[in-house]
Amino acid sequence: MQEETRSRFTEYSMTSSVMRRNEQLTLLDDRFEKFFEQFDEDEIGALDNVELEGYIDTDNTRLEEVLSDFYKEKAKNCVKLDTLEPFEDTPANEDSDEEEEERVALVIEEPKEKWDCESILSTYSNLYNHPKLIEEPSKPKPIKISSKTGIPLHVLPQKGLTAKQVERMQMINGSDLPRASTQPRSKNESKEDRKARKQAIKEERKERRMEKKANKMAFKLEKTRQEKELLNLKQNMQGLKLS
Repeated sequence: MQEETRSRFTEYSMTSSVMRRNEQLTLLDDRFEKFFEQFDEDEIGALDNVELEGYIDTDNTRLEEVLSDFYKEKAKNCVKLDTLEPFEDTPANEDSDEEEEERVALVIEEPKEKWDCESILSTYSNLYNHPKLIEEPSKPKPIKISSKTGIPLHVLPQKGLTAKQVERMQMINGSDLPRASTQPRSKNESKEDRKARKQAIKEERKERRMEKKANKMAFKLEKTRQEKELLNLKQNMQGLKLS
C-alpha cells in the first residue's frame, strides 16, 4: 500500500490527487516541500546578528587584527617607491626645437559642384536644341492719342528744331557768315567807310532774320501736312473696319 503524503502548504493528501504524479511532478513537489521547510515554526525567528549589541574599545586586539588585515590588502595594490623608475630629463635644446616648429592652419573646403544649372544645359546643345536663359520681354509703352486731333502723341517731331537740324543750321551759318561782320576794321577807317560797313551788317542781319522766319514757316507747313496725312490715314483705317 502506497504511503500517504501530505503537502506542508495545504496539508492535503498528495497521493489522492486527481492528476497522476509522474517523476517530473514528484520532483517538483519535493522541491516545493523543501522550500517550505525553511518556514516551519521552529525556523521562524529573528534574523542572524540582529541582537548583537555592545561596545568595543579601540585598543581591542580583535579590532587591531582586522585593521592590520585591511592595511595589508591595501599595501598589495600599492607600488613602492623603490620599484619606480627614475625620470630622465630631456635636453632643453630638443624641447626648444620642437616648440619652434611653425604650425600652419590647413583649411579644408567642401568640394564644389563643377557644373551649374546654366552650364550643364549647354552640354545638351545640338543642331536643333539651343538652350538659353528665358528673358522676359519688355512691355511696349502704351500709345497715347490726342483728344483734340486724334493723332498719336510723341510721334511727330516736337516744336522747334531737332538736334540734327540745329547742327545742320550751325554748319550752314558757319560757312556763310556775313563778310562785313568778319572783316577786320581798319584804324584809318573814314566816316563813309564806317557808315557803309554798318549798313552792310544791318542788311546781312536782316537777311538772316528773313531766312530764320522762312525756315520756321517751312517746318510749320511740314508739320501740318504730316498731321493731315495721319488724320486721313486714321479715317481710312476706320472706314475699312466698318466695311
